[in-house]
Amino acid sequence: MADKTFEDCSTREVYDWYLRLVTSVNTMVGGDSLAAMMLERYLKPDMLPTGTFTIPDRFLNKLKNRTETISYLRDVYRPSFLSEIELPFSVKKGTPKYGGIAPRLAGKEDIEYKYINGKKCIYMYLEEETLEQYSLSGAFGLLARVAITEPSRYGTILNEQEKENLDFFVSLHKHGITSHVWLETIPLDPSPILGQQRGQPLQINKWRIKFARWENIVEDEYDFNPEVGFTLPNPDFGSKASYAIMSGTKMIDYRTLRHKYLEDFNTLGWAKKYKVTGTWLEEHEEIKGDTEIDISRFR
Repeated sequence: MADKTFEDCSTREVYDWYLRLVTSVNTMVGGDSLAAMMLERYLKPDMLPTGTFTIPDRFLNKLKNRTETISYLRDVYRPSFLSEIELPFSVKKGTPKYGGIAPRLAGKEDIEYKYINGKKCIYMYLEEETLEQYSLSGAFGLLARVAITEPSRYGTILNEQEKENLDFFVSLHKHGITSHVWLETIPLDPSPILGQQRGQPLQINKWRIKFARWENIVEDEYDFNPEVGFTLPNPDFGSKASYAIMSGTKMIDYRTLRHKYLEDFNTLGWAKKYKVTGTWLEEHEEIKGDTEIDISRFR
């Protein structure tokens, strides 16, 4: 008897296959999978009555220490706050401009003050939507390795770092991150002070900058784009059950599936997109360490 394909199945049968996929994905990345957890909540909207999924701390602790996260905050966000590079969103729009602390201290932009731990600080935030957790090519390479193993070994063929990489790729991939910072500013050349007229900014060029607080918020929307995807481990591979779909195939090529069925699930109310969020305080010195700046070129 030929394998039953997705086209041979009812919408309910395909939905049940996705529910079985939760377990398959969890096994693939060695258990306790963020990707499996998020997929299950997508397929069972009642698990998220508020429509928002807060990433558990054990996954946030991994996320904040990932190379992709640290390098993005260190090489894009920090220099943007310190006015060392042009704001990333302005570059994307074709109208590059500097933001951050320097134009504010130079009197070119308004300053918003907020208190933190009793100290008056300059408050700023930066929001981007392009933080990528592991590359597409890297994930495809890991999935190709998984494809040559038996399903029972999905969780053992990869080392711990590879499992984590694949889990974050499947769950978050590209997501937004907003950083809120409170900056202490200490003048380093207070004399002579030029332009002491009332209401005029102090003409001080050299400053010590301290990040009194740096708060990161991950933001995403969990949904499936029917035009984008990747190979998935078939939970029915090798199964003799009557419900099994494509039981002779270890991995389901995305072009076979295209997630077109998920649109039907949404219409029927069986699945629902939701917001994803998670917050942590930045602790890495390479991201929030003190520094000195010269704002003379922003005058």
